[in-house]
Amino acid sequence: MKALKCVVCILIAASLLFSILHYYVLSKKSIHFSIDDTINVFYDLTENVEKYDSIFDNELLSSLNKLHEKYGLAVTLYCFNENDVFSLADMTAKFKEQFSANSDWLKFGFHAQNPDVDLSLTDFDSFSNSYNQFVSQVTRFAGGTNQIDIFVRLSCFQASGDIVSNLRELGISGLYTSDDYRENYCLNELQNRFLQVYDYEYSAGNSLFYIHTDYRIEEDSFNTFLLLSNKVLEVFTHEWAMNNMGNWQEVDRICEFARQHKYEWCFAQTAMYKTIFKGKVNHV
Repeated sequence: MKALKCVVCILIAASLLFSILHYYVLSKKSIHFSIDDTINVFYDLTENVEKYDSIFDNELLSSLNKLHEKYGLAVTLYCFNENDVFSLADMTAKFKEQFSANSDWLKFGFHAQNPDVDLSLTDFDSFSNSYNQFVSQVTRFAGGTNQIDIFVRLSCFQASGDIVSNLRELGISGLYTSDDYRENYCLNELQNRFLQVYDYEYSAGNSLFYIHTDYRIEEDSFNTFLLLSNKVLEVFTHEWAMNNMGNWQEVDRICEFARQHKYEWCFAQTAMYKTIFKGKVNHV
């Protein structure tokens, strides 16, 4: 009987801890923006290395900087290591100091080796080689590891079990999951449903955080009610989509929404998030 009472007490305490933690998360309204499939920005900077005096001579980075100055935007560029015409290994290091100086609001994250790779069929050794290449190149041309976002959105929200089980070895703390109802990485149906409702979870099995992506700029229609239902907002788009002026207007509208409703721009790896998640509660 005493053992049963102890179990009941533990369950009640765990329930209370979850409630407190969840309330704390919901009391902190935060927002983060990210751009997937990024590589052309590096090609442009390199091709125009003699012409450009600043990273903000690039149209994409200039527009992001204007949003940062106006709203405090914090953004991560999720990058390919290479595509058919360019590789990060060829990226100029001319702007290293400027990238470093702006690392408080502009970071880089790993997306995939290239647009064609299927991470659901990739083993950890191959993934590790690609990720370490990415870290090495960003460190070279952007000034250090402080520019690297350790919460990543992998291409197509997919990764093999071998990859997911070992991400912590690479210093990766979390994964951004999809904005729709597709399968995410190796999460089961219950975990996917949980993310749709609660926006985040922690998995004790692989020591990773999962954060739900809430809004896709190029496809979703602006819905204040749905956005307000999320206190941890993750908004994203793709590099190719930002050639459309209408998508920039949508980003500006999201930024204005965030300002009006007092969302704080930040990265998941910041001290604020570390405080929120420091209990590492396994919610499911």
